[in-house]
Amino acid sequence: MKYQKIHDFNITDEKELLAIQHSLRTQIVKQDMMIEPKIVSGFDAAYTEQYGIGVLVTVSYPDLKTLEVAIAHHKVGFDYISGFLAFRELPIFLTTWKKASVEPDVVLFDGHGYAHPRRMGLATHASFFIQKPTIGVAKKNLIGTFKEPKEKKGAYEYIYDDNEIIGAVLRSQTSIKPIYVSVGNFISLKTALEIVLNTIRKNRLPEPLARADKIGRQKRKEQL
Repeated sequence: MKYQKIHDFNITDEKELLAIQHSLRTQIVKQDMMIEPKIVSGFDAAYTEQYGIGVLVTVSYPDLKTLEVAIAHHKVGFDYISGFLAFRELPIFLTTWKKASVEPDVVLFDGHGYAHPRRMGLATHASFFIQKPTIGVAKKNLIGTFKEPKEKKGAYEYIYDDNEIIGAVLRSQTSIKPIYVSVGNFISLKTALEIVLNTIRKNRLPEPLARADKIGRQKRKEQL
């Protein structure tokens, strides 16, 4: 599948990275820009010493039958820096995206979206390239304060930063650690939470992400 080239990735100056994030931040749309989704994708990346292994699992919605698995390798050209994950992981995602042929209505990312110090997590940043609604689903909190949700599956509390709701902490399974859901772009938090809950089965993460994570781990193990 094709994508729009929004900027290059051969940038090392932090001021330039910040400028890109601040510029794109002004274009975020936190409302639903799609009809009822029928196809959902989930992206995750695994790493060897030099390469990122991108896995994009696409499923039908809401029955979650796997429609396609796209896998790609991309040489890592950017060290991990907190707050700038997109500049490391987006090239891997875009290489994987080009190999996919089944077009999703919404894409889930193993990472943050709006719940980011500059509101520009991986899910949000990616949306400008693919022009699709996106959702961030992270395993750890990055910023903001919240109350601990009740132990029952489906319970959630909003995440606040300076009195702004930036996401939600969601109990995806009863009595396990919660996950952190935020808008990527072109979608409301209400719809993002609904889609995440509807794609959870036995795992902590939504099925497209859980399947992508499992495949990525297998591919990484094969190369070590």
